[in-house]
Amino acid sequence: QPEITKENLGCLISFLSFNQLVNSNAIFWDLARECKSEIHNALMNGTHINLLKKAKLQPDISLDIQREKMIKSILNREKTMGRNNMFAISNRGKLKFTHKANQLKIKALYFATGQHIGGDCFWLGIVTLNDQLFCNFLYVEPLISKKTAELFAKNVIMLLEKVCINPNITLTILSELS
Repeated sequence: QPEITKENLGCLISFLSFNQLVNSNAIFWDLARECKSEIHNALMNGTHINLLKKAKLQPDISLDIQREKMIKSILNREKTMGRNNMFAISNRGKLKFTHKANQLKIKALYFATGQHIGGDCFWLGIVTLNDQLFCNFLYVEPLISKKTAELFAKNVIMLLEKVCINPNITLTILSELS
C-alpha cells in the first residue's frame, strides 16, 4: 500500500463516519478526545481502505446507476427532506501555510456541496488555518429557518468560548448555558 500523504489524508478521513454516545456528565474536551480516538482507530484498522475496496469490487455497477440509487434513496426520505441525521461535525484539522501574513487573505471556505443536497439538517464544517479557527454552518431550508440556524451558530461559538475558558466544563453545564 502506498503511504498516504498529508495532502490526501483529509479525503480518506471524510470517508469515515461514526455515531458517538454522549454522557451528559462528560467533560467536553474528553468527548473531543474520544471522537479523535475513534477516527484514529478507524484509520489504523484500515476502515477507509476497506470502504474503498468495497466500492471498487462493484465495477459492473456504473456511476449513473449508483447516482440513480442515491437519488431514489434521498427521495424516499420525503418526511425528513432527504436528511439522515439531525447534525454532523466535520473537522478538517490543522493546516499550516508558509506565507507572509499580508500575502494571503481568505475570504471564505467551502466544504462539500453534497451537504446541501443530501447531508444533515445542520452541518458544522471546521478547519484551523495557521492557528485561526474557521467554521462553516450549513442548514436546510425550509426544514430549518434562518433564525434557528443563526441561533445554532451563535450557540456553537458561545460554547466554544466557554470550553476554552473552562476546560473541565461538563456537557450538562454547557446545555444549561445555551
